[in-house]
Amino acid sequence: KLEGRFVRKTDDGYALRQAGHQVVRAILSGGFTEDTTFGPVDLSIRCPFCRGTVEATYNDEVLFIQCTECPGMAGGDNYYAGTITELPFPPAGLADRTPDEVARAYLAWIYSRNRSIAAEVCPECAGQMQTRTTVCEDHDDDEAFCDHCESRYACWTRATCQECKYTARSPTYYGSLEHPEVRSFFYDHGVDFSPGLTWENWPAVADVTETVVGVDPLDLEVVFDVDGDALAVRLDGVGQVVEVGETEA
Repeated sequence: KLEGRFVRKTDDGYALRQAGHQVVRAILSGGFTEDTTFGPVDLSIRCPFCRGTVEATYNDEVLFIQCTECPGMAGGDNYYAGTITELPFPPAGLADRTPDEVARAYLAWIYSRNRSIAAEVCPECAGQMQTRTTVCEDHDDDEAFCDHCESRYACWTRATCQECKYTARSPTYYGSLEHPEVRSFFYDHGVDFSPGLTWENWPAVADVTETVVGVDPLDLEVVFDVDGDALAVRLDGVGQVVEVGETEA
């Protein structure tokens, strides 16, 4: 019954196809057999938004990382209070790691997947990703957390795989963090983004200024400010950088 998608017949019997190997790897990594939970536990890392105390919970193969002192990144009925990030994370990622090490491995794993998504390649099946951006037209810039969209940021980009329907959502400006001029700007100010987004460099891009220049098509300007020096980045409707230049802080 498995012949075709998972195994193929050979002269010596049967051999696993790639899909079969994926199932085996999922079983070995605990994807079908482990029922691991922990938390909430305090972490030594600090909130990238307010530098407050952070705690982590792992349940139903999802890692929840929350701030105990501020609203976090996103809220609403689908999020715990203070949510900084929450996404599925394989049980194997917990093996032989402390909670702090789990949090670091999680962020590295998520960012590597986001790099694939930015290249329009699904990290699950390698299918083509399609993106669309939503804008909170009533975003409250005077508050750290907008009551209208229940988010810290006005513009969010959702990518959906056209094959397996995997979806991912992130602030639109994240797409600029791979750009060489953006990385160079931060590196010149002592912030290294070469390893991707980490708990150490995240605070440098946690508080940005967003200006929606146009909606159809989307024209978004994001300003990064470090030590009084500012860099303006223009992004299009799929989060691609179209222009970079220094500006006034």
